[in-house]
Amino acid sequence: IHQSGAIMLALVNDILDIAEIEAGKRPIHRAEIALKPLADICLKSFRPQAEEKSITLALDIADDALPLYADQVCAIQIMSNLVANAIKYTGRGGTVALAAAPAPGGGTALTVRDNGIGIPPEKLPTIAEPFSQVIANPHLARDGKGLGLAIDAHGGGLDIDSVLGEGTTVTVRFPPPPEPPENESLVAAPISGMIADGGAC
Repeated sequence: IHQSGAIMLALVNDILDIAEIEAGKRPIHRAEIALKPLADICLKSFRPQAEEKSITLALDIADDALPLYADQVCAIQIMSNLVANAIKYTGRGGTVALAAAPAPGGGTALTVRDNGIGIPPEKLPTIAEPFSQVIANPHLARDGKGLGLAIDAHGGGLDIDSVLGEGTTVTVRFPPPPEPPENESLVAAPISGMIADGGAC
């Protein structure tokens, strides 16, 4: 009962977040975040779901000091949504990998790869729209909200590469921070709060 209630609360909060961003009422507070600790927390929170399906969770961030310039709440929700969807769409014994690297031209690229069911080509153009679902079959459909609004609010980009029956790679590009004024530097934001299962900003 407690777990079901927590999932329902997360879904309601997701819907409210999307509505607030769409209405321009949800402010985006960008700051420089230490990415690797955030990614560690995200993967640990999904370990029970992955273990139920014998899915291997992997983290690939070579640079421990790699920063992410973003709204911390949105970054957690985007990362959590991508990992949650990858687990849901990956069969027993599969692999879900979370990776990050400097993006070409500046900023940071966050990537989630899986070897799951893949996305039909005709669904790719609309997959990032709010409230979109990949599969229409009610026996296979998964809950999930789009990431487009949050990514657009950051001035970032989204790339999806998928082969039906082989897996999906989703890359979110976060732009670099603006140049700070002279004698002023960005202050790294601390990691705080809990990660909700399947959250989406």
